[in-house]
Amino acid sequence: MGEVRVHELSVAAALLEWAEEQSRIHAPRLVRSIELELDTMSCLNPEALRFGFTALTAETPLAGVALEFVEVPPTYECRLCGARLAVRDSPSSCSGCGAPLPRLARESSLKIRSIEVE
Repeated sequence: MGEVRVHELSVAAALLEWAEEQSRIHAPRLVRSIELELDTMSCLNPEALRFGFTALTAETPLAGVALEFVEVPPTYECRLCGARLAVRDSPSSCSGCGAPLPRLARESSLKIRSIEVE
């Protein structure tokens, strides 16, 4: 791939900081892999994120940590009733109350699902 966008690099740097903290908490264990949930509308490129993380962790105790991605549908929230919908395609209305165009709930675009330590 060889290309890292600034957004992915900043996410990779935050992930590195979190992984370093986890390796200290679980010391003397080593972090082996990190599984991330990535919604399809996150605008993050998994390969660019993986490349940036690999570059940032080179020659550190976290070198070789595998990033694994699980794709999840984005979450929408109804402005009227507050219902939350996890669907692949943008809904035109709320399935609960029928209100038009639920809004995208952006807090769900990237989550750490699990960490494997040894």
